Amino acid sequence: MAWIIYRDRDTGRFVKEQVWKRAKKRGSKRYKKQKVKRKKRPPEPPPLPPPQGPVYEWIISMSYKKSNRSFDVIVTARNEAEAYDVTRNFLRDDTQGRRIVQAGFHGWELVPVKGALTEEGPGEAGYRDKSKRRKH
Repeated sequence: MAWIIYRDRDTGRFVKEQVWKRAKKRGSKRYKKQKVKRKKRPPEPPPLPPPQGPVYEWIISMSYKKSNRSFDVIVTARNEAEAYDVTRNFLRDDTQGRRIVQAGFHGWELVPVKGALTEEGPGEAGYRDKSKRRKH
């Protein structure tokens, strides 16, 4: 199947069909009508199968030496590399964590600790609440 396009011979710009018709009625040869073949899209690759294996809870302990700031992120992942990726994506979506990711974790020490098996799917993340709340 082909498309029909109209072009200006001088500039090469596309023009509307109405411009081409009007010029043709007046005897002008400035605009030309072309048929262009459509390019076929390459077939989409089949989706990758989901990775197999047990899902663990990982605690990524993050500490910044200069200010002694530290916090923990709890994530679910199959291995350590996936745990780092989930942590990076979680912090990227957080307003305060975005600065840490943009700086490339410069000055931050990340310590991963593998936890227990979990029933949750991989990719879940959240902050670990260290604060002790007082009951009034």
